[in-house]
Amino acid sequence: MQDLKSLSVYTCEVGSCFLEALYHHSQTLTSLDTTSCRVLTPSLVPKILASFPHLESLRVDRVMDQDIIDGLPWVCEHSLKKLSIDISFRINDADYHRQVLQRISRVTHLKGLFLDRGRQTKKSLHLSLDNGLDQLATLKQLEKLSFYFPAETLGVRDAEWMINNWKNLKDVKGYFRQDIKEELVSMFIAAGIKCTAF
Repeated sequence: MQDLKSLSVYTCEVGSCFLEALYHHSQTLTSLDTTSCRVLTPSLVPKILASFPHLESLRVDRVMDQDIIDGLPWVCEHSLKKLSIDISFRINDADYHRQVLQRISRVTHLKGLFLDRGRQTKKSLHLSLDNGLDQLATLKQLEKLSFYFPAETLGVRDAEWMINNWKNLKDVKGYFRQDIKEELVSMFIAAGIKCTAF
């Protein structure tokens, strides 16, 4: 496994020695998928982000807000292009959302951001201007956005911000408020952005 560049352990049963072996490839790994891998606890996700400087694609399960906020700097900030992550919050507090979004805002080469894959709960990350969405203005290369946070959090003002600030955005997928769902979809489509609303 010398010079390992891509690894998927999706739904795999791996032993405790897996993590030690994984870190041996921290300088060469560019793509990692650990979803449904039982040995990888939420607290280990920030350690991966802080240890793999050449990661371009990362797909991981649940990570807690505090682990991201208190974690070490992400050494893959300038290489990461695709991030699929399920961020859970101990308490639903706007300040915690802002701090998490501030961390994501440093990943300036992101082209794909996939949040909270299918686990719509009130303690998921909320993308809204009230919670610091405007901090993500640094994601100028973002092309794809997928989210499953509570539908009531995304409003017209938030969608307008996304359209005006993410000029490369091509595809949006997520849960929209039922009362403004058609309006939001029309806004994205009018801006030339494919939109799939649930």
